[in-house]
This record gives sequence, structure tokens and C-alpha cells, in this order.
Amino acid sequence: MRFRRERRKLFRARFAVLTKSVLGPMLILSVVFDLVAHPKNWLATSSVRLILFLAAVLLSRSQKRISIARLGYFLPMHVLTFLMSITVCTVGQLSGYDSNVYLLRLNLVAILSFCFMPWSTVGLIISGTTIYLPFAIVAYLSPLITADLATHTHEIAAVLTTGLIGYFVNCTTVNDLRKSFERRLNLFKGGQEKDAIIDLKTRESIHLERLTTQFSQQVVSAIKSGAISIESSERREITVIFLDIENSAARAKILDASAFEAVLREFFGLVTNIFIKHNITIGTYLGDGLLAFSNAPNTSVDHQLRATRACLDLLERTALLKPHLDQLWRSNFNIRIGINSGVSTVGFFPNPEFGSYTAIGESVNLTARLCSSASPNSICMSKDFLRLVAPALRDIRVEPRGNLKDLKGFQDDAHETYSLFSSKKLGELDNCPRCGNRLTIMTDLETCHLLSCSGCGYSDVREKISLRSEKVLA
Repeated sequence: MRFRRERRKLFRARFAVLTKSVLGPMLILSVVFDLVAHPKNWLATSSVRLILFLAAVLLSRSQKRISIARLGYFLPMHVLTFLMSITVCTVGQLSGYDSNVYLLRLNLVAILSFCFMPWSTVGLIISGTTIYLPFAIVAYLSPLITADLATHTHEIAAVLTTGLIGYFVNCTTVNDLRKSFERRLNLFKGGQEKDAIIDLKTRESIHLERLTTQFSQQVVSAIKSGAISIESSERREITVIFLDIENSAARAKILDASAFEAVLREFFGLVTNIFIKHNITIGTYLGDGLLAFSNAPNTSVDHQLRATRACLDLLERTALLKPHLDQLWRSNFNIRIGINSGVSTVGFFPNPEFGSYTAIGESVNLTARLCSSASPNSICMSKDFLRLVAPALRDIRVEPRGNLKDLKGFQDDAHETYSLFSSKKLGELDNCPRCGNRLTIMTDLETCHLLSCSGCGYSDVREKISLRSEKVLA
């Protein structure tokens, strides 16, 4: 179908060239030849050729009509060859040419039609009929021409040879045209496919860039590997972590907006680094708080213990950084953490396009209530959760919180809860709370050490306290 359209366009273009650039000079040469060879009937033969030229111009203009261009684009050429054949016969009658001149000129018309126009097989047969039929009729009706033809078998053979050669030339031309068109079409399709691939890769790159900036590295890696789908959610057991900054609403009214933002930015940068270190997935930032969880999207057998250690690490790092944070906060900077495990729904909420990879469910809600009831700088958890993780923990201190019956949304259930603290000595040499590099002693001040980080320039003062490990379980 596409090749037909291509051949139709080429047919119209060549017909225009034939009528404007070929037929005119050919008729002028014929007029000059008649003037020299047969001046007696020159005016009559020139008039016939002029009529043919005007008819050709009209046929060329008719090609611009939509109906002819789409349905009968070949009709003007058939009409033109028929008129050219009649012109040859008429001029021959007026000039008194013998049959070989007739056939010679008709062969020229046939060659022009067969070799120049991209006919189909049917069109080629019709074109040959329109060229030689008028002469055949004249020859049949004129005894002189009929008698003359009997002595010119070579010219008749030339007609047949012309038709055969024209057929093969036309077939070769059309086949070459088809192959050329198919090559260009394949190149075009290849270009389209290449553009489509580039567009797809660009959209994938943009999508992955958006995922990288919007979601944690664990989520992006899971999406790339196909471990999770952005179109679906799943029910699975996870350990949920809720944390918030104590009394942040009141401090937001007192502190300058930029100062308040600077504290949150520094603290949550610390939280993010620690959670990524422990393979904890950050679900949602909640202004002055954060929801995170483990065991999704990456499965971990010890997800409860992993989450607890991440929270203890956060408490220790926050304690080391507390003088600096207190100065920025212009008050005591305290955090509260709630932790709990249970089956929750994990996926992209509220929708894959604008949502975040987070968790919802009863276990998540309970963890949020535990966070709100936690003591400052502690981790609030249930007795069952503590029994699960305590045997593997060191340097902790546990205090009972009692049975909490006033948890919003869980008033009908009694929850025996505990507060978990880190008992790690603050005087112990540790890593930098900002960048994680090892702190080094810059100056020994007899009763304390002046410590410094070579990575970010952080400095701190530590008392000389004897180091000992202890574990306190209430």
C-alpha cells in the first residue's frame, strides 16, 4: 500500500516533467522537420501538434485534482498517449508518410511511455494498446497502408521488439524503485525504532533519576532488579520505626525559620546515614518525624534486631552530637523512638505516580503511638519485642514503662511497654557523629581529651572515664 502511494507520487512527478520538459521540445523539433521536409502541409501539421500540446497542458493540470490523483492518476497519461498516437496518424495522413515513418514515431511514443513512466503490468498493456490501436484502425481502414505493411515486416518486428524491450525496462525500473523504496522505508523504520529506543531510555533514565531522588537506595535497587513493582503492594512482616523530635512545634515558633530548618536538615541527615548503614528503608518524612522499616523491600531474617541496633546507634550518635544540637536548638534537643514488628501492607502510597514506598496498617499505627509515649532519648517497645531482641544486645539499659492503656486507637488493649536506652560511655573514643570517620585525640588536657575529625572538622571534649562493658536488664 505504501509503495502504491510512492509510485503514484513518482508517476505524477514524471508526468509533469513529460508534459513540461519533454513533449514541448519534441513537438518543436517535429514542426521544424515538417517545415523542411514537407512545407506544403506545414501549417496543418503544426496546428495538430499545437492542439496536442494544449491538451497535454490541460492533462498536466488535471493531475492536481484530488479525485484524479488518488483514484485515476494514470488516466491522463493514457489519454496523452492516445492523443499522441492519433496525432502521429493525422500528421502522417496530411504529410503522406509511408508506414515505416508511422511505426518509427509510434515506437518513440512507446519507448517514452514504457521506459519513463512507472507502469504496473496492467497499465503497461493499456498504454501499449492506446499507442498502437489508432494506427491499427487506420491501417485496417486504409488499403494503401495495409498493402504497404505487407512489405515492411521488419518494422512490424521492430514494434514487437519495442514492446518487449519496454516491458522489461519497465519491470526493471519498477523493481528498482520498489527496492529503493523498501530500503528507505527500512531506514525510516530503523530511525523511528532508534528514536523510540532513545525516547524509552530517556524516559527510563528520567524515571530512575526521579526514583533515586525520591526513594531510598534499597527501593531503587529493588525496582531495578524487579524485586518489587511500583504497581502493586504486598502484605509482609516488617519492623516499623517511628521517631520524632520532642517539643518541635513549640521550638518552631521560637526559632527563626532558617535556624529551625538547619537543625532538622542536620539531624535527619544523620538519621538517613545511620539507617542506610543498617539497611533500614526510609518510608516517609513527617516534618519533625520519620517512618522507617526493615525487611522490605530487602528480606532480612534478623530484621527486628537490625532495626533495634540502628535505633541504638542513632541514640548514641545523637548523644555525642547533643551539645552541638542543643546550641542550635537553643534548648534540650531530645528525640523519641517507637519500634514494633508485625504484618503490614508495603507498597507505593497513595499511588505509584505521586506516592512513596511506605507501610500502612495496624502495626504501623501502634508504633506511632509507642513513639508518642516514649521517654526522651529512648526507644519504646513492647515486652514481646524486647524479649525477642534483648539476648543479642550489649551496652543497653532497660526501664519498664508499665501497661499503657491510653494509646489512641488501642484503648481496649493493654500494652506492657519498656524503654530502651544505650548505656555506652560517652567518654569512649568513637566515630564522628557527622561523617562517621574515626575521631583522633588532638590534645590531652589531663582530665579530658580534645577530639577532632579530620574528615569534616568536627571537634568534641571527652572525659577520661574508664571503659567497661555492662548490660542492664530490668
